[in-house]
Amino acid sequence: MYLGKGNKKLSKTILVWNIPAIKTCPNCSKCKDTCYARKAERLYPQVLPCRESNLEDTKHPLFVNNMIVKICEVQVNAKKHIPKHIRIHESGDFYSLKYFLDWLEIAKRLPDFKFWTYTKNLEVMDWVKKHNLPSNFNIVFSILPNGELNYGSHETVNKLSKKYRAAICPAKRSKKQVVCGENCKACEKRQYVVFDKH
Repeated sequence: MYLGKGNKKLSKTILVWNIPAIKTCPNCSKCKDTCYARKAERLYPQVLPCRESNLEDTKHPLFVNNMIVKICEVQVNAKKHIPKHIRIHESGDFYSLKYFLDWLEIAKRLPDFKFWTYTKNLEVMDWVKKHNLPSNFNIVFSILPNGELNYGSHETVNKLSKKYRAAICPAKRSKKQVVCGENCKACEKRQYVVFDKH
C-alpha cells in the first residue's frame, strides 16, 4: 500500500493515492488517448506495478482499516510537512460502489483530514444522491453536465468556466507558483473546476 506525498503542483502536506489509469476508469473513452496519468505508467517502470498493487489492496476485506492505519502511520512519522489532505486518484477512478463507499468511510473516520478527488464515473453522481458525503470530502466532476470534459485549450476553458460557473485552475495562468493545498484550495470546495490542458 503506497501513498505518495506531494509533488511540484501539490503541497507536501497532501498524500496521494493512485490506482491504474484507464483500467479502473469507467467512462474514459473521451480522455484515454490524452490521459496524463498513463504517461507516468509508460515513462517510469515502477509506477504501474505500484498502482496495480494498490488496486489489489482496495479489494482486501480490511482495506478501510488498513488505509486508516497507513495514513495515521505516515502522519505520525512525518518530521515536517505533516499530512492534512488526501488526494484520491491522481490516477484511476471509482471502479465500484463498494470502493467509493470505502473511501467515504475512511473520510468519516479521519475527520481532521480533507479529502478530494476527481471522477469521470457518471454513476458517482447518483451515488452521491443516495449516500451523504462527509463534510471533509469533496468530489470534482471531470465530466461536465452536458458531457464535456473539464479541460481543453485556454479559450475552451474560458467558455466552460462561464457556462458552468466553474473555477479555473490557476496553475498555468498565474505568474506565481500555485500549489494545491497551500495557496489554492478550489478543488476542496467546488463541484466543477476546469483546467488548461497539460
